[in-house]
Amino acid sequence: MSRASDLFDVADHGSSVEEAMKRIKAPRVMVVGVVSDILYPLHQQSELARLLRSGERDVEFVELPSIQGHDSFLADMDNFCPVVAEFLD
Repeated sequence: MSRASDLFDVADHGSSVEEAMKRIKAPRVMVVGVVSDILYPLHQQSELARLLRSGERDVEFVELPSIQGHDSFLADMDNFCPVVAEFLD
């Protein structure tokens, strides 16, 4: 993992995560969680989706089964591509 990733703080230096989510202007958001991801566990992705729903956004939360963990978005295109393609359509 890179140092930049270790230092990243979505709360933007003192603001809350809740306030950071309110600043997102996208009307539609998809959060994808992977069951085997231990870097960003499924419960954190679910919480992120919940916080995003607090605004006026259409939020879709997708839970994907994959054995590749955090790298699933790179290694498991058979699971990710159809989900992302459907969201973008």
